Amino acid sequence: MDGTERVCLNGPIAGYLFFRVHTMIDEALAQFRAHRQNINRYRSLLRTRLTEIERSFIEQRIAEEEAAISVLAFASSPPDAPDRRHYRD
Repeated sequence: MDGTERVCLNGPIAGYLFFRVHTMIDEALAQFRAHRQNINRYRSLLRTRLTEIERSFIEQRIAEEEAAISVLAFASSPPDAPDRRHYRD
C-alpha cells in the first residue's frame, strides 16, 4: 500500500453524493450561463444610442457580471488545483 486510504462508496450514500455533486455542477453552469447572457445583453445595449449616464451604468453592470463569473470560476475550481496567478506573465 502507498499509505493512502481508499473508500468504497456504494448504495444510497453514493447515489446521494453523486446526485448532490451533479446538482451543484448544474447550478454552477446555470449561473455561468445567466451571467454570460446578461453580459451579452448589456453589450448589445452599448451598441445603441445612450446617454453618458446610461452608458456608464451599463459598463458598471458588465464589470459586476464579469466579477461574478470570476468568483464562480474560483469557487468551482478544485481545492488542489494549482493557483492560476503563478501562470500570469
